[in-house]
Amino acid sequence: MRIRIGRVIKPHGVYGAFLVLLDEPDRLQAPPSHILIPPPQGPVLRLTVRDFRPHRWGALFRCEELHSRDEVEPLRNREVYVGEEDRLTLREGEYFIRDLRRCRVITTTGTDVGSVED
Repeated sequence: MRIRIGRVIKPHGVYGAFLVLLDEPDRLQAPPSHILIPPPQGPVLRLTVRDFRPHRWGALFRCEELHSRDEVEPLRNREVYVGEEDRLTLREGEYFIRDLRRCRVITTTGTDVGSVED
C-alpha cells in the first residue's frame, strides 16, 4: 500500500534535487527511506532518498538514482507517495481514514448505524 505525500513541483539546482509540494507538511516527521512516483504508464518509479529537508511549503528531495536537472524534469507535476513502512506513526486512539473503511459503526447505546465509506 502507498500513501500520497504530495506532488513534484520542479527541479531544484543542477544535481538532481527536486521540490515536492507536500499535502500536509507537518505529517512527514522524518525523511522516508524511499519515495514512489507512478508514471502515466508503466511501472512505479521507486527512488532511494539520499537527502531531505523542509523548504517553504514543501520539501527538497535528493535521490540516489537522479543526478541531474534533466533527469528530474520529466517528474514535474507527478504525484509522490511513500510506502507503508514510512507512514506516519499515530498516537493511541488515532487512525488513518483508510484503515477505518468498512468498519462497523455502533453508537454508545448499541445501535448499529452502518459502516464507514469513502
